[in-house]
Amino acid sequence: MAITRIITPSITDDAVDNTKLDLASNYAFTGTVSGASDYVKITETVLTSDATYVSFTSSGSPNIFSSDYKKLHFYFSNWKGSGTTTDNANLKFNVSTDVGANYNIAKTSCFTQAYHNASGAGGAIGYETGYDSAGSTGDINLIAILGANTDKSNGLMLTLEQPHSTSSWKSYSCFTSVITGGAVSNTYNYSTITTGNIQTTSAISGIRFTIVSNAGSPETGVKAGAILSVYGVK
Repeated sequence: MAITRIITPSITDDAVDNTKLDLASNYAFTGTVSGASDYVKITETVLTSDATYVSFTSSGSPNIFSSDYKKLHFYFSNWKGSGTTTDNANLKFNVSTDVGANYNIAKTSCFTQAYHNASGAGGAIGYETGYDSAGSTGDINLIAILGANTDKSNGLMLTLEQPHSTSSWKSYSCFTSVITGGAVSNTYNYSTITTGNIQTTSAISGIRFTIVSNAGSPETGVKAGAILSVYGVK
């Protein structure tokens, strides 16, 4: 019969021998841990009820705008409009430099969209001038046609570069995947690439997201069940 021998490491004041750790024991560690990942999950929001906006500011805990992070990644899942049952809605965002008191920073964007029908028809790609922006201080588009069907999900990744910089404008890029429609003959997948710049040399201290009817009214808001995870790159 094979015998497994557990070696309890000897511990001095500031070192552990290079042997197995007894996981039934407790250890306290101090100092700097090397080899840890520089890609950090900072926080995650799961909406339990409909909301007009999902937002983060530097006064929040944890602070996603800490200078510890060179860039931020926002991962969206299951985002749908709270007040509309159609696919005719836009996901928009805006930023603040005064901890969310105002969201009115000028932004310029490029908006490219491709789509394909689930039946194999209707494939196309093109630049969408109706969804881009040039120096706009209002909320601007990340997704133009947002699926509202309850059995569909929508996802995207938004990257915000150097949000804490006080010497340059900030760039961002966004990649999306959206499913719209119902029956196979009417179901489309939309892929969107949106890039742009935020025209301020002040540090970003707030960001917010919302969903607006493509017709402009009457519904605005994010449906319960939306998930937004924020990661930072050190």
